[in-house]
Amino acid sequence: MDHYPSNTVLQWKTKLSEFVELEDKWEVGLLKVSFPGKVYDIFGDRFHFTTRSGLIKDECMLKNGAYYSILRIVIAMQWVYREVQMSDTLVEFCYDTIARHITIIFTENFPQGTNVSFSKDTASMAWLQCKFSIMETPQ
Repeated sequence: MDHYPSNTVLQWKTKLSEFVELEDKWEVGLLKVSFPGKVYDIFGDRFHFTTRSGLIKDECMLKNGAYYSILRIVIAMQWVYREVQMSDTLVEFCYDTIARHITIIFTENFPQGTNVSFSKDTASMAWLQCKFSIMETPQ
């Protein structure tokens, strides 16, 4: 995937490990494809989340692309949240790679009633494969 960064799970190019030269006429087919790990393909407008605090609503859409781990998705969520937020940072997304645990931390800026909601696709991709917790920052 390093040779072709625009590859997705649904459409991709690859580089052969050895040069193959065929004489005459041949039809070539792909017999086997393997990936070194799980790849999450984000596409369309189905992968999003929303933070709400009173009348302030921040809608965050994950960027299309291939993500090679839940950690990269969590980092992307944090970046997109920071890009679109209309208010102070109310939540932070964290991932513990050893415990495989996602945490959403409400920061000291969050007022009572702040919440985070996820689209069905975002929730099923990230949360059902990991433990999940929400923590309040002590005040």
